[in-house]
Amino acid sequence: MSSEIKVSVCGLRSESQIMSGWLGDIKRPVVTIVCTAYNHELYIEDAIVGFLMQETNFPFEIIIHDDASTDNTAVIIGEYAKNYPNIIKPILQSENQFSRLGMQMAIDLFNNCSGDYVAICEGDDYWISLNKLQKQYDLLETDESLSICIHNALRKNLYTGEENKFNDKNIPKRLSSVDVVGRAWFSPTASFFFRKTNIPIIPPGINGDLFILFECSKIGAVGYLDELWSVYRFGTEGSLSNSSNQSMLYRKKIRFLLYAARRKVSVSLIAFYGILKSLIAMLVK
Repeated sequence: MSSEIKVSVCGLRSESQIMSGWLGDIKRPVVTIVCTAYNHELYIEDAIVGFLMQETNFPFEIIIHDDASTDNTAVIIGEYAKNYPNIIKPILQSENQFSRLGMQMAIDLFNNCSGDYVAICEGDDYWISLNKLQKQYDLLETDESLSICIHNALRKNLYTGEENKFNDKNIPKRLSSVDVVGRAWFSPTASFFFRKTNIPIIPPGINGDLFILFECSKIGAVGYLDELWSVYRFGTEGSLSNSSNQSMLYRKKIRFLLYAARRKVSVSLIAFYGILKSLIAMLVK
């Protein structure tokens, strides 16, 4: 891939300007942003810009993991890292790790986080609110009964070009493990903000997003904010939302529901109902 790609930081604050608003020990991140990317050349810059525009009074770091992309994703990440060397910490693989390690790759990334809190955003999604991190941090700092904070998002359909709310129904401000298992998918990954101490060990072959949400919900309540603070791209190549991967998505969801039913008796009936619906959906597809 070309090494001549140049990124535009015009309009973005410089690294020193971002760090000038931080309080306390600016060398110790309070929040770690974790971004995984693979062949996201068309999208990764939107994600990075969304991270760098965050206005916070605490230090944060950005770990961006490129899993041996065959396009220019790694080049773009590298260019931004040159301009923000104290904030962006790139991990650029020469060999694809997910195909070798599966979800253990994510655990390894989480173990590299220096912050007390972790925020997730995959490379094909992006944030659109300047204060997203600060508001989620403030919520968890003031309410210790919450284990994770999520929020609403815009869904951008790459097949039709349509944009709509990820959640158009009323979602309670506090949710339990029963809600996580029983409700349809209501939590885009780019909204996840949780305490690092709550990071679980993700079993292979399971839906990682639902698993993290479920495990956090067993520790404390899930805080939900009905704010459009991120964009979820539906249908990107290689993602589970792509039509070619729908059967894999259902299989991962079924494995998660079986796991949830075994781990918590109170959700077992809801989980088995979800499994039945997923099986029917697979047959219809």
